[in-house]
Amino acid sequence: MTAPQKGMAAIGLTILSGMLALHGFNLMQTLETRDGAGTGVYFLLFEINDRVLWHNVSAYAYGFWITSLITFIGAILLVKSIKVNKLYLNEKRS
Repeated sequence: MTAPQKGMAAIGLTILSGMLALHGFNLMQTLETRDGAGTGVYFLLFEINDRVLWHNVSAYAYGFWITSLITFIGAILLVKSIKVNKLYLNEKRS
């Protein structure tokens, strides 16, 4: 994998990590506005569970936060593995 590919993958993982963290936050916000016996948990058009009781919603939110943290650590490790040989923008040739 080349350095630009690793960089783009790291950017993608960071964006995914942010989306996971925001979804966990949004799930915790749904605990304040309850409507009915439970709720459905969806992420990026995928159904995770359609019937989650209210006392289990916080466990799903914590799961999203932990997954976000793991994904972000993966992105950091991917960036740290990039080794750049040349740091010059314009190389002077004589």
